[in-house]
Amino acid sequence: WAVILGKSRWYKDHYDTFARLGIAFRLAGSLINRVVFGYGERLRVLIKNYLIATFVLFPILFYAIPNGLSDRSKEAAGLVNSSLWMALEFSVKNAVVGAFDSSVHAIVWTARLLAATETILAAIWASLVAAYVVRWSIRR
Repeated sequence: WAVILGKSRWYKDHYDTFARLGIAFRLAGSLINRVVFGYGERLRVLIKNYLIATFVLFPILFYAIPNGLSDRSKEAAGLVNSSLWMALEFSVKNAVVGAFDSSVHAIVWTARLLAATETILAAIWASLVAAYVVRWSIRR
């Protein structure tokens, strides 16, 4: 924080604006890593945030996109309105990456981008859990 804020003359002399900005980005990345992924060392944080993202955050975001999702099984009947349950189903489909199939799909680019983001985050979470299990087994 002292570098970012330029607390003293020494920090201002040794770190120019771009260096301080770079340090601010690294600090922000570290804080996000701690909060979202628990640095990959806290299994409880990994699982809690994965479940919150899958069952709360992403369904709300998918639901907030107007006409962002559609259900292939209901398209024939003319029912294309998104519902919170459709958003939840689509979120779970993206979070388990291929283990669950659904007729719900993204229509607009924002929903597709959000689905890709959720899939990438799910892969990161799965990788971190696998790494945690390997580290735990080595210590035993």
